Amino acid sequence: MTSIRVFSRQDIESGVLELMLRCNPGMSIAVISITDPDAPVADIVGRSDAMKVRRVQFHDVDLDIEERFGQYVAMTPEQAENLVEFWRENMSVDLLAVHCEAGISRSAAVAAACAVLSGQSDEELFERPYIPNRHVYNLMLEVAGLTNKEE
Repeated sequence: MTSIRVFSRQDIESGVLELMLRCNPGMSIAVISITDPDAPVADIVGRSDAMKVRRVQFHDVDLDIEERFGQYVAMTPEQAENLVEFWRENMSVDLLAVHCEAGISRSAAVAAACAVLSGQSDEELFERPYIPNRHVYNLMLEVAGLTNKEE
């Protein structure tokens, strides 16, 4: 069964995945990299031959914040579909590493949705220190055709 882990941008850029690859030669990793739209993409340190990467950019906001303030970009249905498709194509990897800036909200929401998609429990991703972004979580489950948690 694939291990699903949440990381911060700092973790990913510091080489945590490269360390995991050194300790586990032959390990396969899928990475979902989430950054703010106005930030540079994360520098994912690790052997590119051992990792498949999907990058998306959106803020850690819900649609009502995007509509009220306009300067923020919430996850779109197209981005959710893109991530669901990527995960479905890579469910056989040893590790799914999901990161955002802090590793608390967006990445936890995506990781929780991916856990549900693969038949795993998402419960630990709804416990401290995580605070999953409900818009992201619900949108991913919605585009995947699954029932989402009540908000």
